Amino acid sequence: MNPRISAAIVAFGVTVCAGCSGAAQTSLTPVQAFAAQSHPTRAAAPRVVPGPELYVANSGNDTVTVYAAASNRLLRTISKGIHTPYAIAFDPSGNLYVANYIANDVTVYAPGSDRVMRTISEGVNLPVDIAFDASGNLYVANLFVNPTVTVYAPGSSQVLRTISDGLTTPFKLAFDGSGNLYVANAFQIETITVYAAGTTTLLRTITQGLAQPWALAFDGDGNLYVANDSANTVTVYAPGSTSVMRTISHGLKNPSSLLFDPNGSLFVGSFGNNTVAEYAPGSRTAFRKIQKHVRLPEAIALDANRNLYVANGGAFNNGKVISIHAPGRKGVRRLITAGVDGPIAIAFGP
Repeated sequence: MNPRISAAIVAFGVTVCAGCSGAAQTSLTPVQAFAAQSHPTRAAAPRVVPGPELYVANSGNDTVTVYAAASNRLLRTISKGIHTPYAIAFDPSGNLYVANYIANDVTVYAPGSDRVMRTISEGVNLPVDIAFDASGNLYVANLFVNPTVTVYAPGSSQVLRTISDGLTTPFKLAFDGSGNLYVANAFQIETITVYAAGTTTLLRTITQGLAQPWALAFDGDGNLYVANDSANTVTVYAPGSTSVMRTISHGLKNPSSLLFDPNGSLFVGSFGNNTVAEYAPGSRTAFRKIQKHVRLPEAIALDANRNLYVANGGAFNNGKVISIHAPGRKGVRRLITAGVDGPIAIAFGP
């Protein structure tokens, strides 16, 4: 089992049978914060064109640190209103939203500011993921106690609607090309539940091939990819289907993060074997495995030049490193350490 999941189980007070489905016993105790606690190789690489700033949510020191585009330079540190940040996202206006797990709220910051503009607490309970739909509505995944996804209109702190049908432990959120909401229920009864765009209507439930679904992503054809932590697989589903279309397992152990590049290549961060594997479109076999300076990858992201950013959590250098890897290379382009402490989420923003 992924060490991070083990820590989560202890922190949440939840008994989970790894790799099996069905209801788990719960004994919800006061929740504790959980966060997983060399030299770069120099190689020629394409010139980096400046792009959006890098934002890092640090669960180890309760901050979001911001770095200049294509640089290791720490621009500012956001700490006001932040307590155990677990997810970050930007609305269409460029405002930063931070899901604070232990504080049971989402704090909002204007572009370039470190001051809290607004705090959303109504309906928020142990938030672990946030996302925006095409209309700019905010969706918050509330994990335990009262498992829901709460929705807020742009600029509002009041609940617009609450999704609960079919939810057990909502952990990750994603939208397909039609605006339908997909929710990964990672513990207890492990499912992907799908809701019609802009409603609370449950369209379908995916159960086949799932074992602790930890991340979701869609390819250019609308196929759904699910990282199954305890099964060491990524399962793929055709649009609208609940049946597994194919399974990827080569190079994977406790897959924890997924993303696609503009060419359709799939990147999978594996928490259990300290790698990020890259797959050609439609392939089951990794053609590149990135391991240098990758330790317990909590999150991965690509900048505008397809440089890969890896948030290394847990034991690696006390979980205080973001490593950057050039396109098509296995080596390291550079490391970011200033202000990094238990990085659990990364994103690019204004």
